[in-house]
Amino acid sequence: MEYSDKDIILELQEDNKLLSSKIDVYKEEMSELKQKLEYAKKFFTLYENIMEQSRNETKELTIKVKELEEEIRRLKNE
Repeated sequence: MEYSDKDIILELQEDNKLLSSKIDVYKEEMSELKQKLEYAKKFFTLYENIMEQSRNETKELTIKVKELEEEIRRLKNE
């Protein structure tokens, strides 16, 4: 089967439309993935901050417990 120049041009134009449509879909998917990545980054930063705060509170509580244990020992020895 032989194609005329007009048929080839029409077929290529149709192919271009399909490819353009796919590109638009991929761009939209990439945009959604970027938004999800930004959300994940914010969530991870929040998680890191919470964990750091928890570590600090644990250190403070450990110090307080040691102080109270020392005070209890001191009071028992009086």
